[in-house]
Amino acid sequence: MFGYYEKPRNNTKCHAKHEKLKEINLPGVAVGSFMHVGKEPNTNKHIRDRDARMKKSDGLDSRLAEEKRKLLMEIVVSESEKTGNNIIFRRKVNDKVDQKLKQYEKTIAERRARLSELLEKDEKQFYYETVDKAQKSDQSNFEEMAKRAKEIRANREAERLKLAEEKRLQQYAQRSEDLRLLTTKKLLYDTKEANLIQMKENQMKKEREKETEHMWHQITMKEIQEKALREEQDLLLDKQKKGGITEVWEKQIQGKHLVEAERERLKIEDRMELDRLHEEINKCELADQVNYKEIQRKYAEELTNQIKKNQEFIAYKKHLENTFEEEIAELVRKEIEAEKRTVSDNRNLLQRETKMYRQHLADLQKQRKEDEIRLDELLEIHQKEVTKQKDEAYCKEWNKKEKLNRDVIKGRHEQMELKKERQRHEEKMKQMEKEMNSKIYEMNNCLEREMERKNLEMQKQYQDELSQQIHYNDILKQREVEHLEEQCKRSLIEEEYYQRKIKDVANFGLLGRQKHQFQIVLEKNNKIPQCCPCPEQNK
Repeated sequence: MFGYYEKPRNNTKCHAKHEKLKEINLPGVAVGSFMHVGKEPNTNKHIRDRDARMKKSDGLDSRLAEEKRKLLMEIVVSESEKTGNNIIFRRKVNDKVDQKLKQYEKTIAERRARLSELLEKDEKQFYYETVDKAQKSDQSNFEEMAKRAKEIRANREAERLKLAEEKRLQQYAQRSEDLRLLTTKKLLYDTKEANLIQMKENQMKKEREKETEHMWHQITMKEIQEKALREEQDLLLDKQKKGGITEVWEKQIQGKHLVEAERERLKIEDRMELDRLHEEINKCELADQVNYKEIQRKYAEELTNQIKKNQEFIAYKKHLENTFEEEIAELVRKEIEAEKRTVSDNRNLLQRETKMYRQHLADLQKQRKEDEIRLDELLEIHQKEVTKQKDEAYCKEWNKKEKLNRDVIKGRHEQMELKKERQRHEEKMKQMEKEMNSKIYEMNNCLEREMERKNLEMQKQYQDELSQQIHYNDILKQREVEHLEEQCKRSLIEEEYYQRKIKDVANFGLLGRQKHQFQIVLEKNNKIPQCCPCPEQNK
């Protein structure tokens, strides 16, 4: 933008040698300056216009590609979120199950360690008691201790056999068919209840997904409606702006027509006045030389009056043109401010139009000043050479006015061409906007059709899963029935044996007084130990 070095033109008259382009970062003579001289700002307007046109042409494809990429990313993110949520849920369930199992194993290990410690303490205490008694007592005490040890061993063996018998009877009781049937029924009931809960959860999940899809569909429809309303409002605003511009142009055209009509009227009046002057001059030439001075004086007065009238008309016309230009400038300023507040995209176009219009007004004002200067010169020549060069002045005036008319017609023709070019550009922009809207509408229709197709596929998949689950449940029921029949056949054979064992257990009442070995050890430790015989009493 500022680093371009403009070459001198070929037709320049300057023969001075230009210095070579120096480095940008080379320091200059003054503090904070550099040797490289950049161009003035706002001199790259043609490059910015070209970039704006290229961006405007490439903007549609880039926006469509960006919208397509965003939609694909949203679909991928939604699918990944669904799968990720399922994986996270399963992982959490597995972690909780593993944590519970570890806690259970830890508590079991602690209980086992505690019981083993109690057993070791009991054995050590018994060992210490026997050793102490053997060392401190005499032979009789030793025999008594040995006898007592034998009794203890016999009691322990009896307790062991009793416990083994109780365990055996307990196993028979646990192998009972009634208990097994109850456990199997409970397990089947739990599995069915879990399946029902899973089906309800899946159904609720499907309903939530449908609700979310319906919600997103409503949101997209609302966005489309709001976009249509915004476009309609933009079109109305553009129409109003164009209507205001057309009003300004109509006022300008009316002012031009009034100026042209006034010029035509003045031209006709000048022509009539010149014809009248020609007639009077002819009369003066035919008249006597005595009245020549008087006629010349009157003619001079008439010319001065005509010059005053022309000057007054020029001043009045200048006043009208200045007021008209001020009104047009005010309208243009208001239109520019309104468009700055509402639309920023058409700012460059309006600036170019206002610049062209101001340039045209400046050209007209310049032309008017030149015409006024020429008119003053012609009037001075006409005053000096009234008698000699009347016809020549008339021809020059007529040629000047014809040239002015041609310039005005040419300017109007150029203005009409610019207006047509602007209209063609606006029609082209409208066509492009219409095509873009049609493409967006087609894209939305494709997305809706794709959404409907996916919904149908999901419904079909859900129906297939339900049918498979129903078929699987039927197979499970059939297998359960077969298994129950087989169990019934086997239970008829083994029922007598189990019933007899259960009767034995009921007759002896061992289930009520069965105790675990650890519980027996704990009860034994809680009892007050039997005191050893005092050595003094033995003595």
